[in-house]
Amino acid sequence: MPHHLPEALVTDRFLGCILGEAVGDALGLPFEGCEPERITEMFPTPETLSLHHFPIRNFRLGQYSDDTQMMRCVLDSLVAHRELNLDDVSHRLVKLWETDVIGAGDACSIAVANLRRGVSWQDSGAPKGQAGNGSTMRTAPLGLWYADEVPTLVEKTKQLSLMTHKDERSTAGAIVVSLAVTHLLAHDPKKRFNPKALVDLVVPYVQELNPHFAEEIAHFPKRLKEPHGQALREIRRAGQSTDKHTPWPGISGYVLPTILAVLDAFGRSPKDFRQSLWCILSYGGDVDTTGALTGVLSGTFNGLSAIPYEWVRQVHDNNQFGYDYLVRQAKELFQLKNSK
Repeated sequence: MPHHLPEALVTDRFLGCILGEAVGDALGLPFEGCEPERITEMFPTPETLSLHHFPIRNFRLGQYSDDTQMMRCVLDSLVAHRELNLDDVSHRLVKLWETDVIGAGDACSIAVANLRRGVSWQDSGAPKGQAGNGSTMRTAPLGLWYADEVPTLVEKTKQLSLMTHKDERSTAGAIVVSLAVTHLLAHDPKKRFNPKALVDLVVPYVQELNPHFAEEIAHFPKRLKEPHGQALREIRRAGQSTDKHTPWPGISGYVLPTILAVLDAFGRSPKDFRQSLWCILSYGGDVDTTGALTGVLSGTFNGLSAIPYEWVRQVHDNNQFGYDYLVRQAKELFQLKNSK
């Protein structure tokens, strides 16, 4: 816990982390898989960005997806058990799939099917070669709970990732998110965001899993100085062979370009939640996940107070688990952490 900061600020950042994911997810969900041009035509400036209805099902405005649903499973489990109980998380994921998971990816669905058949969480993950974002989207609460225990945080993140993904690139992405949360939680608000400090924290742990992933993360500060279009072209190609065609417009569901895009969108306007979310949505593609993760970083850095009120008040999961619920759970997590 960053005791050098006022308690009210740290509480606001806990809330911002959790609600930021839900808001970014809800902003992106209606436009998942869309071309960048379609999104920027609808939202030509950050000021025009707003929540829209999910077109496939008749959900009320503000519905979020499996990104926040799975994060909520981890959050609720931490509050209930005051530690990462992986058996409990696995049961919560199975229950989520049995009720109404929204937009689940293939790897997580494979893993949950394995869990339902009685396979242990250590062996349930989708096989190597499936390097999607299912691990990254649910790891943010770990960055809050283990904020002052970095080696433990990394180990717990690895375990949580293994439940759905055996590919080390997915684990590397999850570690980037959890370490970014703990780093941004402790940031001195009187100082500017320092991308190199974040890279210096993250790269050694990622290097152990996948050197190429670590090399791409290390370029994050340099890319922020490049023209935006050039940086985005590099990010889209990251980790892809030059002759491989991705069917995704914009940012694909592959974990490496996702993490690079999220860092880029946050790093270009770290003090402006709306600007960062508009930026990541303008990249197109898997925008519920990229929106959710950008919301995590910007929400943690800036706090709930920096997120537009009309957005946070409308998030929900099929008319449940909305603003009041997420605020209550995030506050409870903070109080439990503060009393450890």
